[in-house]
Amino acid sequence: MSKYQPLSERLAARTDAVWRAGFAELEEVLGFALPKAARSTGAWWANTPDKAHARAWLDQGWEASQVDREAETVTFRRVAEVIAEPAAKAPADTRALGMTALVGAAAAVLGVAFSLLRRRR
Repeated sequence: MSKYQPLSERLAARTDAVWRAGFAELEEVLGFALPKAARSTGAWWANTPDKAHARAWLDQGWEASQVDREAETVTFRRVAEVIAEPAAKAPADTRALGMTALVGAAAAVLGVAFSLLRRRR
């Protein structure tokens, strides 16, 4: 488990699309001080999936979008809905229904995209 798991859990529990958090608030959530790089360079806040701290927000469908190191705040924006993995004990038909809904939603989005493209021609 990553030491950034508490941040990941906090973001997973949020229902809004934007969260502006102070560095002190993040440290309270995490239970430890942010590294010096978080305060000294914007690169620490890059949405880079190979960094454990960034995966804490990326894996929950969020991105760090605005960092104000002087004011010690960061704005997280929801960029995707994360679909929870089905429970291992869930009946197979329940998982199939979830996948069917997901495929249907994707097909609807693609249909809208194609119709918009056709209109542009």
